[in-house]
Amino acid sequence: MPITNAGVLETDLRSASRLDAALRVSLVDTASIRNVPGAIQFLGTINGALTDTLSERYWNGAGADAFAGSGGNDGVTAVTATALTTTAVGTVVVARQQLMRQIGDMAWATGTAGDISPEGLAADMVGSYNRRFTDLWATAIATASTNVGTTTVDMSHDDFVDAIYTLQVADNPNDQVFAGLAPRQVSDWQESLRAEQGAIGYLPATADLMKIKGQGFQANYLGVDVFRFSHVTTAGGNREGGMWTAGAFGFRVMIPNMPMGGTNVAIRMDELMVEFDRSAATTITDIVGNAWVGLGVIEQSRLVGIVTDA
Repeated sequence: MPITNAGVLETDLRSASRLDAALRVSLVDTASIRNVPGAIQFLGTINGALTDTLSERYWNGAGADAFAGSGGNDGVTAVTATALTTTAVGTVVVARQQLMRQIGDMAWATGTAGDISPEGLAADMVGSYNRRFTDLWATAIATASTNVGTTTVDMSHDDFVDAIYTLQVADNPNDQVFAGLAPRQVSDWQESLRAEQGAIGYLPATADLMKIKGQGFQANYLGVDVFRFSHVTTAGGNREGGMWTAGAFGFRVMIPNMPMGGTNVAIRMDELMVEFDRSAATTITDIVGNAWVGLGVIEQSRLVGIVTDA
């Protein structure tokens, strides 16, 4: 009788099925707005601020009030004082963000090299925090007071240009301009670009934007750094992306103090703290990540929403 895998070998000497030794990561959007230089302004920490809520202060400086003519050269006409225009806007509230994993001693000990372990779970906390940071940005961009695009209608090239026009009309600088769009918005915009003619159609950047790209940065188009994020929110059947200049968004953090006493092992990475806590009674190890951050719109005139069909 021939020796077959499905016969005596599989019955007594082999497994009918087993897992491959390699541990792969499921497809997920790993791009984070936190890693885009200049896109979100760091406003500092709340350590020692006596509050978790701070508002940014503005006044009419930088030449906002121009000199006026005196009405004559007689040197007699008295000048009238110009009052300061001040305001406090862009309130940012720092709050706790957290994630916990648990793993038992048996699950850890029976694993292979590169398998699920407390150390691996702790290292993954960095990516999880970056995802949360981008979620906070997506929530903030959906609060734009000015929007372009048409609800329940696919994004078009006209929508993108309308967003540029809106920022220009508001006297925004053009040194750093960003756009954050949902994957569906990018795809619909690419479809619209296929029909463009003339100067737009022949731009090298148009051909570059039409290429398939990975997550995150897509292209610099008409002076705008375009990014694709699956975190862009959906509301009423629409995706709520947007375009902004540097200074539209800001974030604050709290830097945690290192724990005092106890048996926990703590790793601090700026505002992110990861701690290990093993229970002898249950032989379960908790891996807990905590971060303290607040993100919001600082100046609405630097932001325009792009709201189009999801």
